[in-house]
Amino acid sequence: MNVAYDAYNREERALCAHLFRLLHEGLATRPAEGPLARVLGRLAERDLQWRGAGLPLPRPLPIGRTIFTEVALIRDAYQDRKRSGALSAFMDELVAIVKRQQRAEDCPLWSELPRELSDPAKVHPRQILLRAQADGFDLGRDFARVYGAVQGLFNAKPDLVVTTPEHLLVFEAKLTQAFERDQLERTAHLAELWSSPLLRGDLGFEREPSWSVIQLGDARANPELSWQELAGFAVETWPANDRSRIAFEAAVRLLAPRSRR
Repeated sequence: MNVAYDAYNREERALCAHLFRLLHEGLATRPAEGPLARVLGRLAERDLQWRGAGLPLPRPLPIGRTIFTEVALIRDAYQDRKRSGALSAFMDELVAIVKRQQRAEDCPLWSELPRELSDPAKVHPRQILLRAQADGFDLGRDFARVYGAVQGLFNAKPDLVVTTPEHLLVFEAKLTQAFERDQLERTAHLAELWSSPLLRGDLGFEREPSWSVIQLGDARANPELSWQELAGFAVETWPANDRSRIAFEAAVRLLAPRSRR
């Protein structure tokens, strides 16, 4: 089926949906040979910066892998803790981690905020900074920086996440746009928070994982993983009329003219 939109679709989220499908191919029946194993093998060859436990991907590659897309872990964990009655401890630890990341001291924890800002029935964490500014609260010199970062973490949804028993790989994808330093730094803070005792159990980790932020983009930008590589895996996996293969091949053609400018 010939769809004109395939030729100029510039949305990374659409490609990440096809990537989610690609990485699940053969995962249950041939986990050591499928596309995910090939992607992890390619990344194991790269000089990735591993933080947390700091252990690189081993050879042979680990088994027991999970894949998530459009990951809103903090947002959903907030609702889970709210239902279970564990919200105060969750939010205080989250803010404490953000304070360390921001190198901030003069800022209250969530439980120390005025009730007008911490009542979950009235104010979501995404709204705390805006509400405080609108109502004229003076809550310390670092308040805006810390709760601005909290707001950003609640809004963030990395494109793709892959976990192994000891590794957390968080992918930031760009198709035609350049990677932004601020976004990559925010994603690194997010991965650090996910790998902390506060949330790592929610992702199935029994102890601190190694984690890394993976840039997925045009090969000419020298990312850790490229759309061109993935298109090659798609060609090896699906027939020519497969919709996901068509999407990957169209993305590579879309990128090709940019290299000649």
